[in-house]
Amino acid sequence: MKWFLRVGGDTYEQMEQHKTLKDAKDSYFAGASQLARWGQELDAVVYREGNDGDYPDYVLSLGPKGGLKCERA
Repeated sequence: MKWFLRVGGDTYEQMEQHKTLKDAKDSYFAGASQLARWGQELDAVVYREGNDGDYPDYVLSLGPKGGLKCERA
């Protein structure tokens, strides 16, 4: 199964493809952590292969202590 990571204002064509949900979350966390050091926030959503695109499967963000929040949409 493939997973698609859509970060910030990315279009559907700009989504990153990942082999696992963990890979998608790790990719988001690396970028969001870097931006958080400069006081910036970055949210993302993850779609699984076969999703019609109306609603994401997961919403990713950083928690108040800097950890990864992964919420089912």
